Amino acid sequence: GVGATQPLCSVAGAGRIATSELGRCWSESRPPAGGVQRIAFRRLTPKGSDIMVMSERSGREHFIVSTAVRWEHEWYWPLSWTKDGKFIITTDKNNPQALNHCIYRFSLELGQKEQLTFPFPNQDDISSALSPDGKTLAFARGPNIGEADIYLLSLDPGKAGSEPLRLTSDM
Repeated sequence: GVGATQPLCSVAGAGRIATSELGRCWSESRPPAGGVQRIAFRRLTPKGSDIMVMSERSGREHFIVSTAVRWEHEWYWPLSWTKDGKFIITTDKNNPQALNHCIYRFSLELGQKEQLTFPFPNQDDISSALSPDGKTLAFARGPNIGEADIYLLSLDPGKAGSEPLRLTSDM
């Protein structure tokens, strides 16, 4: 009816995200097995994108946080759930005017973000992936995707603040 709000994204088929003319969604991600059946995704906004979580059963959307990420290449900005299903790890900026992208851990309960990587100003940290045990984060770092190297960062609480280990090199 008139004035009724429709979700811009909805669950379609085997949990895939469908889009309408009103918005575009991408970066579908599911929490580890055994958890509540939810899908995390990004929705483009005029200033970036919102991270949303949707129940597969009800189709209800829950806003988590707004990010400054606007590019539409989903392989740069994947969403990874932590093993406990309480956080999503992905790329964002400190603010919309920031020159580079960093990787953050976003709390689903509080909507707060914690910066995990600290690249040099002329580099971006993108395309992150969390190990199955949730203790290691792999990501690409470089001035652009064609010149990026692969890094590993320990997320073990006992190694907090450690520097990432560089696995590849553009000699």
